[in-house]
Amino acid sequence: MEFILRGQARPKLDDKWRVALAPKFRDQMSPELVVVCEMEPCLGVYNQQDHDQQYQVYREAPTTFAQVRDFKRFLLADSENVHPDGQGRVPLTAEQRQHAHLDKEILVIGCGDHLEIWDPDVWSEYKARIRSQYANFDGSILPQAVPAATAPTPPSP
Repeated sequence: MEFILRGQARPKLDDKWRVALAPKFRDQMSPELVVVCEMEPCLGVYNQQDHDQQYQVYREAPTTFAQVRDFKRFLLADSENVHPDGQGRVPLTAEQRQHAHLDKEILVIGCGDHLEIWDPDVWSEYKARIRSQYANFDGSILPQAVPAATAPTPPSP
C-alpha cells in the first residue's frame, strides 16, 4: 500500500546539523534517503528509490538544451544521499542549510510522497501567501486539468 506523509513536526537541528525525523515520518521512510534543495527555499527528503525513479525523466532529456543542463545541475549539485542513523537523524550540508535559511529551529512537513524541511518563519510567510492565492480557489490545481463542471460540451453530431 502506498504511504502518504502528512502532518508536521518541529525538531531542532543538533550541534552536528542533523535533523531527527519524528517516528511518524521515519517509520514510512526507507533507510536510503536523498536530501535535495527544492525550488522553494526548503529542503526535500525523498526515499532514494522514489527520487531516482522521478529523476529518470531528466536523465533521458537531451543535454543539448541548456535548460535541461541547468536544471540537472540545480537539482543534483547540492543533493546528498543519506542514511539516517539509529536515532533517525539525517545530516544536512552547509549548502542545504543556506538554501533553506535554516538555523536550529526547523519545521518538517509531510508532502505526500516526501518530506520538506523549512525555517518556521519562511514557512509562515509562504503559507500566508499560498492561503491568499487559494482564497478564490476555482477547483483546478494541475496545469492541464479542466474541472468537469467547466469542461466544454462536445458538439452534437
